[in-house]
Amino acid sequence: LDKILPEMVELAQDIYCHPELGFREFDTRKKVIAKLNKYHISYEDVAYTGIKATIDSGKEGPHIGLIAEFDAVPTLGHPYANEKQGNAAHTCGHYAQMGVMLAVFVAIKESRLLDDLCGKVSLLVTPAEEFCDMDYRKELIKEGKLHYPSGKQEMIATGVFDDVDLMLSCHAMGIDMLEWDAEIGSSLNGFIQKTAIYHGKATHAGANPEGGINALNAVNLAMT
Repeated sequence: LDKILPEMVELAQDIYCHPELGFREFDTRKKVIAKLNKYHISYEDVAYTGIKATIDSGKEGPHIGLIAEFDAVPTLGHPYANEKQGNAAHTCGHYAQMGVMLAVFVAIKESRLLDDLCGKVSLLVTPAEEFCDMDYRKELIKEGKLHYPSGKQEMIATGVFDDVDLMLSCHAMGIDMLEWDAEIGSSLNGFIQKTAIYHGKATHAGANPEGGINALNAVNLAMT
């Protein structure tokens, strides 16, 4: 781990400086794949831009997943905001997730740790964790490239997690949790997108307001 750490920190910093939104992580994906190829680790494509790589001991045992996200989120005014992708920036720390979990995964491979153990370990690189850029994601669904607008939803739907017994996640937190180096057993919210359409009835607001139905009123009432 000490040997590979500098190059993984360099990778994480590179990802930080070149952010991409969910299901658009094409360059970031290439950088991760380059590291997997360097260490002769095979992988498969999942969830459009996601990656699943596995190290197998060849002996029956548990399947442990190391999960990390690698998409950015729109952030106005960020020094590394990607203007071509809606001012995407890594303000949620996904660049660090990717560096940590890839470092652990490669260290397991290079140390030959599984020679003395059983089961297998998979790196699960998850796209599109952030809730944004929905018009683009709807188009991908319309084109048949996706089923759901979230990377984890897509991975669940396509069976990526079906044979995984235990999942270890990593997420950097920026909320002044300075008294802890790590938090065990924490959880983070996911999302489900739903669309509600309100139909009104047009009328003259001054002469005949009672003849119409104000859709905006209905929307405000529903949100309240």
